[in-house]
Amino acid sequence: MLQLPLLGHPCLSCQLLRLLTLPFIVWRAAALLPGIAVTFAWTAVWAVAVFATLRRLNLLRVDQQTELAGIDNIEHGGPAYPEFVAHRGTSSRNGN
Repeated sequence: MLQLPLLGHPCLSCQLLRLLTLPFIVWRAAALLPGIAVTFAWTAVWAVAVFATLRRLNLLRVDQQTELAGIDNIEHGGPAYPEFVAHRGTSSRNGN
């Protein structure tokens, strides 16, 4: 049977070595799980704290007048994507 070198060696010792190293690989992966969990928890705690603070200070949303006018119009003096702006009942999205 022809095997490519990238797919593995056909010899028994190579297959045995692969079977012996598998528990080590699983053990290493399992050892990384607590670090991954701590990283996710740390990030979640800080994200909730920051966004809760921003929400209490009303810094997450713009006022209603700016929202209706469009924040790009207010801050930059025009729309961000002028090709998507509707002109007198027609939209350039569908080509009409």
